[in-house]
Amino acid sequence: MLGSVIGGYWIAKAIRHRKPKYVLYGLVPGYACAWIGHFVYEKNKPASFKQPFYSFISDWRMLSDIVRGNLSLKCRSLDKIPS
Repeated sequence: MLGSVIGGYWIAKAIRHRKPKYVLYGLVPGYACAWIGHFVYEKNKPASFKQPFYSFISDWRMLSDIVRGNLSLKCRSLDKIPS
């Protein structure tokens, strides 16, 4: 979630200031946080290697579910989305 928020900030800043290099500043923390989460905590391979667009969209859907309260960061049993 943190990587998506940081990434969103830099991408918005790139659009606002019309500086394409800021897009890179947004992509790096977004993917870095996701990869660390997958490799270190979940012990699996992220989808971004084979399907980068699908992975990007899925991260934003997950963030949306967290913000709307459908996905809990505390315990999977508190999720309102069927697994």
